[in-house]
Amino acid sequence: MLLTSKEYCLLCFVKKSLRMNLQIGSCLSTSEENAVAKTKEAFYQYKLKSPAIFDFYEGEAPLDWEGIKAAKPLRVAFQATYGRHGRHNDDTPDREVRQFVNEAKANGIKYGLYHFLTPRSIAEQADFYIKTVQSLGGLGDMEPIVDIEYEPNRKDKNAVPGAEWAGQIKAWLDLVEAAFGMKPMIYTSAKFWAFTFGRNNMPPEWTPNYRLWTAGYPLTEYVDKNTTCPPSYIPAGWKEWAIWQYAEDGRYRKYAANDLNLVSEDYVNVLNQNGSRVAVVDTPVAITDMPAGDNLTVPVSVTIPQESGTGFRFTGVSASSSISNLTYTVKAGNPPSGITVKLDMKLDLEFTIGPSKVSDDQQQFSINKTQDGTVELTNKPAGSPDKLPVLPATQPSGSESVSTVRYAIVKHIPRDVLPGKFAPDTVTMADAPKGTGKGKVIPILDSWWTYIAKINSAAGLKYARSVGMMWINIKYGEGETPKAERITCGGNFVSILEESGKHYRIDSFSNELKTGTLDPAKDNWFQRPEVFFKAIAINVKGDLINVAKGLDVYFPLLSRAGDALWIIKDKVELFPALPVEVVVSADTLNVGKTPGLDGEAVGVYAKGTKTRVLEYRPLGASVWGRTADGWINLLLADKSGKRVFPTDWKLDTTGVIPPPA
Repeated sequence: MLLTSKEYCLLCFVKKSLRMNLQIGSCLSTSEENAVAKTKEAFYQYKLKSPAIFDFYEGEAPLDWEGIKAAKPLRVAFQATYGRHGRHNDDTPDREVRQFVNEAKANGIKYGLYHFLTPRSIAEQADFYIKTVQSLGGLGDMEPIVDIEYEPNRKDKNAVPGAEWAGQIKAWLDLVEAAFGMKPMIYTSAKFWAFTFGRNNMPPEWTPNYRLWTAGYPLTEYVDKNTTCPPSYIPAGWKEWAIWQYAEDGRYRKYAANDLNLVSEDYVNVLNQNGSRVAVVDTPVAITDMPAGDNLTVPVSVTIPQESGTGFRFTGVSASSSISNLTYTVKAGNPPSGITVKLDMKLDLEFTIGPSKVSDDQQQFSINKTQDGTVELTNKPAGSPDKLPVLPATQPSGSESVSTVRYAIVKHIPRDVLPGKFAPDTVTMADAPKGTGKGKVIPILDSWWTYIAKINSAAGLKYARSVGMMWINIKYGEGETPKAERITCGGNFVSILEESGKHYRIDSFSNELKTGTLDPAKDNWFQRPEVFFKAIAINVKGDLINVAKGLDVYFPLLSRAGDALWIIKDKVELFPALPVEVVVSADTLNVGKTPGLDGEAVGVYAKGTKTRVLEYRPLGASVWGRTADGWINLLLADKSGKRVFPTDWKLDTTGVIPPPA
């Protein structure tokens, strides 16, 4: 029988009383005492569901391992780390996690490790978790897990807004996926996930890309009679769940854990297929960037932990051995740092080489020791070097040539958008360094229309000439000269020539320039994004989108002959002043003779290398920096719009959506 609302309230009181070891009775009427008795009976009739997962943190020590083994859970999960500095603000992991892991191994129980995420210091939190997991011998027997339970205080001026919190979560997920080569699982609830929603009251679009461990606690009778999570407990953005935490008071029901979890049938299959322990992989020599589809020879040492209770052998190698010189299968989609290897009849080493993606077809490469500190390439493109040196980074002498060209990225302007519509993400500019309005309109002469046609598709040209779509807001008739607004779009780069008061003068073309002097192959947004801009809009969800259902449209930055373009300082984010020291955060970073992915590499920087950037070179939506050794990538934006910073150099402003490669 389902409990009435009053009985449910009493159930909550019973739970609280049990936890506090209180006596119930004297303060209640006879009818209330009967209801409590009925409630207590229902409370203790809770049935443990199977297949189960238990999860623990330090506050639950010591663990009842005999009870845990009797329940036969598929896994147990332990909190490894909490926030930036730990639960006790002393920069230490969970105080019991090492003991828990050792006890799990001793009892033959497979386990996973999770991090409790708090706002801000995201890179530091990811590093805290990664290093702790590595110190514990690896992830154990589950993917990485992040616990999302942040609830902002509306009275707190420093509370993190939903979209910003979602961005911080995604940053942690990306960093940890890069380290371990597998997507983390998200533990949360419908309540807590709602705090990631943006102004559009929608969950992050990437939500369903991650497995869900959801928490929701229905009445006892529902749990006992059903084998699936109620839809109301599945957070917005997901349709499927992998694990459902249906109770948080299991010990008061005589079970061995407080948090009781049911595993979905699909996730049971995943755990059974990948049930072997995860190997620890050490890469003593840097892995260099390679074009997609190439094979790679690189020294790798793999230490395979002994699987509890088995003598586990394959390819003629003992499970407890360190091995090298084996052939692995390379798959697309995972980064090279902190590589993990799943042991399941064969070794699968999954990673992406540098900024490129290996092809979807599985490639083979062999593991071979090298002695000279170089990275050796095999099956390389014609003309590529046989080896690339790992560079120590030339120390500054003080005599290096430092560029005086200043760059900035244009900020986005928040705006209200009608349902089903979008608004151009435009930023206006003036013709003089004064005021806050826009300058005079600019006649777009025929020579410029001819050139705009060369750097756009036919649809892009039509959009550029349309009134009210982007930069033309004054109607014009046949034979009349269209007049454009002085605008650019948020997320585009600009080059600063001068500053005056609250304004910067930026580089641009004259509207009377004879465009025959320009080369469409060189003078375009891809090669000179500081004097061209890509059209960007904002939809009702607040997301950056291409205009006209995904159309890529490019415009020149134009000023009227005899004047200039001036932009208000507050509307741009400056690149850090040169020279600037950067630290390589990628496993390796190519150093090229010229900027761009197609430049010839002269060597690689290893992770942690410090070097100084002496010059910037934006290319499309990416940014390159010149060091004393050559050019390195500071910001890589791929066609999905995802941005990667291979060093600690950062731009807070989101860039435009790069076109398909």
